[in-house]
Amino acid sequence: MTNKPVSRRLFLEHMGLAGALALTPHWSRAAESPPGKKLGVALVGLGNYSTHQLGPALRETKFCALTGVVTGSRAKGEQWARDYGFSQKSIYSYDTMARVANDPAIDIVYVVTPNGLHAEHAIAAAKAGKHVILEKPMCVTVAECDTVLAACKAANVRHSIGYRLFWDPYHMSCAGSRAEQDFGSFQKMKGDRGFVMSTWRWRAGQKTRRWWAAHGPRHLPDSRRMHGEKRRRAGIRHSARVAEDAARHFA
Repeated sequence: MTNKPVSRRLFLEHMGLAGALALTPHWSRAAESPPGKKLGVALVGLGNYSTHQLGPALRETKFCALTGVVTGSRAKGEQWARDYGFSQKSIYSYDTMARVANDPAIDIVYVVTPNGLHAEHAIAAAKAGKHVILEKPMCVTVAECDTVLAACKAANVRHSIGYRLFWDPYHMSCAGSRAEQDFGSFQKMKGDRGFVMSTWRWRAGQKTRRWWAAHGPRHLPDSRRMHGEKRRRAGIRHSARVAEDAARHFA
């Protein structure tokens, strides 16, 4: 059998579908057809990742669709509404994000802002009664992770991490091989990733200067998944602790 290359776009399409299903307990992954109503997703932050990856992918998903945005630019929000066909009533600023609670078109809020703002925006989404997807890393401290999880629990909403490699077919195949013990028991995993981000990207000030936290801790969920680790909360908190320790070192 020949393995065909899988594009980044396809990863994101799988992620969007799987993320929507993960947040919808009454919908079976084995169902043959999508539900009558797609889940509405609002993107919080319209930077490069939303513009070039998430937005285009949400045009192609079967179970969810882009139905709103939260942005610091009203003009940009209006352009997105025209491009994606959602109501301008579903454009919010960071200051008016709480009003998402009264928007029936939005079921899920996907936070794609700089890392240091994740907790603030995730908590606002949870308090608005919307399910939350947080782009990795979840937060920049253990305390923030715990606060976000507590807010989601208190609001009775679901929480997920927008990490596309959870749904990457190669990663899924490796996890399956581990579970079936195809090559014996899991021994070890090595990963490395990093780059230097230019200072102009620190657009939200000091809070966002822990940008690199996405790259070291991102391997922890991979390794835990390959090893069969099921303690999700422990994994989240451990990832944040690594980021927190690194932040102290480089501060």
